[in-house]
Amino acid sequence: QSELLTSMIAEAESELSQKAAAIEILKNSPSVDKDTIVFLQADVSGLKKQIQNMTTSGGEGIFNLKRFNDGIGEVEILTQMLLQSKMQYGYDQQRLTQFRAAYNSEVPALIIIEEGQVPISKSRPKRSLIVIAATLIAFIGSLLTVLILEAYKDINWKDITDAG
Repeated sequence: QSELLTSMIAEAESELSQKAAAIEILKNSPSVDKDTIVFLQADVSGLKKQIQNMTTSGGEGIFNLKRFNDGIGEVEILTQMLLQSKMQYGYDQQRLTQFRAAYNSEVPALIIIEEGQVPISKSRPKRSLIVIAATLIAFIGSLLTVLILEAYKDINWKDITDAG
């Protein structure tokens, strides 16, 4: 549409300058009828009105460059949204086919492997806190084990089990 509109404006402007030049030449020629000049002036007025309708914001014509430029951004956004929707629809159809095939198969398990995505916000508890807590618990547990073993190392357990 932009090519058509600009070519229409260019053609109208070239025809306008051609007819305006013809009027200037024919005005000075005494052998030309006044009707010819009047028709050419009417054509020039019509071409001026046509160019005005195609280029100004107040233009009434269907093809208007100002209105086209104002709406081209919205059309581009809608076109991009349409393309994205078509791509998503194709992707969803493919996934539906995969799910149907997995559901209708003999194997009862459905294993889907997807690419991992980075979360928007970190979840709690943090991994570093878990590692520190596990290390402390292991340290305290080993410390208690060593203390218990040291406290009871002098006891002869064989005598205790045989006596009982």
